[in-house]
Amino acid sequence: MLNSIKLLLFSVVVLIGVTEATLFAQTKAVSSANVQEKPRLNAFKTAPLGPMVGNWGITYERGQVFKDHISLEVNLGYKSAPLLFGGWLNDAGAGMSGFYVNAGPKIYFGKQEFYIPGMVRTHPMFGWYFKPEVGVRHIVYSSDGSSDVKSTAARLVFNFGKQWISNNFVFELYTGVGYAYRNYEGEGDFLEDVKDEINENFPVTAQSGIRLGFLSK
Repeated sequence: MLNSIKLLLFSVVVLIGVTEATLFAQTKAVSSANVQEKPRLNAFKTAPLGPMVGNWGITYERGQVFKDHISLEVNLGYKSAPLLFGGWLNDAGAGMSGFYVNAGPKIYFGKQEFYIPGMVRTHPMFGWYFKPEVGVRHIVYSSDGSSDVKSTAARLVFNFGKQWISNNFVFELYTGVGYAYRNYEGEGDFLEDVKDEINENFPVTAQSGIRLGFLSK
């Protein structure tokens, strides 16, 4: 009788131990499954339609720089005569070359980009955003019969857009409007032609476009 009781107690202890071990293993497995892989926060993008208007640039975005939903974006590139819509430049046989740099924070918002509203975001750089942006641009207009004209511009633009991310592929649409200060240096009729034909004396500036890219660690 005593031996039977000891055997029963031993069996209960073993059963409790096995049950606890099984529950611990299951809990660990569930916790591991719920842990999200750390998102890639470096995005490299370019504007596929940019060369049509003479913009050859690359955009870099770093996510979660200031807060979880605020990233920093820098856009820089080379400016040339447009491949299409050259207009007056083509008619006059003139050329242009230069560079531009723009930078600003991107503030993401919108409940539709969450798995559960207020809980887990699909990606910190996915969704609607607002981006104030500052930039500078320097362009040299050249003509065989006249001296070069140099144009320098500084601007502040307020952009709205949306960015989609899927399988580390990035697609973005944006538009913006703001203020620009411009200065021209040159002489003669070519200077006046540039100022008149480029039509940039109005202080308001606007932009819009498409960007494609990929995420990187």
